[in-house]
Amino acid sequence: MGDVVANQNLAKQMENVIQHDPDLLFIGGDIGYDNGFLECYCIMDRTLSILETGAMKPNGVMIPIATAVGNHDLGLEGFAS
Repeated sequence: MGDVVANQNLAKQMENVIQHDPDLLFIGGDIGYDNGFLECYCIMDRTLSILETGAMKPNGVMIPIATAVGNHDLGLEGFAS
């Protein structure tokens, strides 16, 4: 997965993912689209909440999630150096 947006589509994607009984979920960047703005922390909180709920297997075990950093996670300041 990548380019994650906290909406109904993400919840549906997680329903599809869980049906395949994965051992790991990898998100290749752009988690939440907060663009590095501190005042947009609620977007990341909502995204992580959907991922946490959606990554729960029926037996109560959570699928581990590995992530990469994307350009929308860093914001413009992330490319200044």
